[in-house]
Amino acid sequence: MTESELAKASVEIDHGKTQFWPTAESISSQERVTVGGAVGFAYHITGAMSGTTKVDLDAYILFQDKTELFLNCQWIPADKTQVLGGCEAVKSSLVIA
Repeated sequence: MTESELAKASVEIDHGKTQFWPTAESISSQERVTVGGAVGFAYHITGAMSGTTKVDLDAYILFQDKTELFLNCQWIPADKTQVLGGCEAVKSSLVIA
């Protein structure tokens, strides 16, 4: 993905974030990230509903060549440490072939 394509995706994703997470109490500002060689954006979302359960989550929207990947790490407060540990393991081992 070129820088201009990434810039366009950035605007589109940022404008659509409330559609992605309509029940969220708050959505962080977009952060540019690189994960496993893929570039993209990360958000931290608090107070989103998953069914009838309120959750927090870190969402990663990543691009490499023609591949788009969405990684969603979501937790309830009691499981935060375990889920974030698992999310870091996935991010550190991610390879898009």
